[in-house]
Amino acid sequence: MSKLIAIGGGSGSGKSTLARNLMLAHQDEIAILSYDWYYRDRKGESEEEKARANYDEPKAIDAKLFLEDAKKLKSGQPIEAPVYDFATHERQKETHHVEPKPFVIVDGVLAYQLPNPKEVYDAYIFVDCPSDIRLARRILRDEEERGRTSSSIVLQYLSTVRPMHERYVEPTKKEATFLVRSDLRPTDEASLIEEIYALLKSL
Repeated sequence: MSKLIAIGGGSGSGKSTLARNLMLAHQDEIAILSYDWYYRDRKGESEEEKARANYDEPKAIDAKLFLEDAKKLKSGQPIEAPVYDFATHERQKETHHVEPKPFVIVDGVLAYQLPNPKEVYDAYIFVDCPSDIRLARRILRDEEERGRTSSSIVLQYLSTVRPMHERYVEPTKKEATFLVRSDLRPTDEASLIEEIYALLKSL
């Protein structure tokens, strides 16, 4: 049996980094299941349609498939999660093999946007980060990893990322089991990892 722990927060807040550091510190007990792997496959859509799509609202994610996989992991079964290409907005033939471990970390902007999240997750960690830092990180990431221009990134941020964050993501902060600041020094981060791990062990 696996316990599922959601890590939420705005785009660029540091969710994936926190999830990865938790996993690296306790590899035998923690696995990662990224909610972003479950973006809907847009194969067959034109480039214009893909560009117009809102990727920051809950229906952009295949929540049904995610819940099927989450249920399998919680029951102790391994899964083959989808691989999503953010440059083409399409799923790949390859899969992410995820073995059930005592704790499975689910990171993603919309990770808590499920009909009954408390029935799925055993805890919710929210990474709090100022909007200017999140935007700067997003620009650097999307330019380097997704081949996008800074102007297109800022336009998307203003048109969908920011309003969807205010509508869907920020309100979930009050649901958090544990609130994390994103401006920690490396020495503080090490102690944070162990504090969160202690929280997981107490569940």
